[in-house]
Amino acid sequence: MISGTWRDVVDLMRTKFVVEYSGRRVRGILKEFKVKYAKPYQVDYRKPKDAEEKLKKAGRINNDNTVRI
Repeated sequence: MISGTWRDVVDLMRTKFVVEYSGRRVRGILKEFKVKYAKPYQVDYRKPKDAEEKLKKAGRINNDNTVRI
């Protein structure tokens, strides 16, 4: 998986393919290729590696992977 911003993609296209596209056009190209994007989030370093397994054992995760509070 590639991570970065559309500006990173603009720079990559400029250096690798020697083409100049506007940011709007690059976003359109990415949309045509059905590239998904989302806001990045920080992973909590305190979360145990087996957290999902512990929640399943405790019966707090549903079949559709939603957490019951």
